[in-house]
Amino acid sequence: AVAVLVAALWLEPSNSKSPLGPNGYLRCIGYGMPAVMSSDLGASLSDNIVAVVCGTDMVPRFSLGSAIRLRDAMLGLWRDPELIAKALAIEDKPAASKMLVDLYS
Repeated sequence: AVAVLVAALWLEPSNSKSPLGPNGYLRCIGYGMPAVMSSDLGASLSDNIVAVVCGTDMVPRFSLGSAIRLRDAMLGLWRDPELIAKALAIEDKPAASKMLVDLYS
């Protein structure tokens, strides 16, 4: 994540202290890094920064939005504990997971 932030700073056109100079080129490859930028900023840097995500690694996928959705889901379950009991009573685990996911999607 630090390398991506440094790359973003160095690629900033108005950064006169960038070691790249006016015609410099930089390519940054991050492996399993957390989401540290807005989606707009990430899109604007997509030509220079590549994120490599292995399988279902949670770290690169966990953002502020993910944290807020997780918090809201946990608070919803805390407020209505019958939902947990209902989900646990379903023997088809994929169906139980889908029921809980659908509540907060």
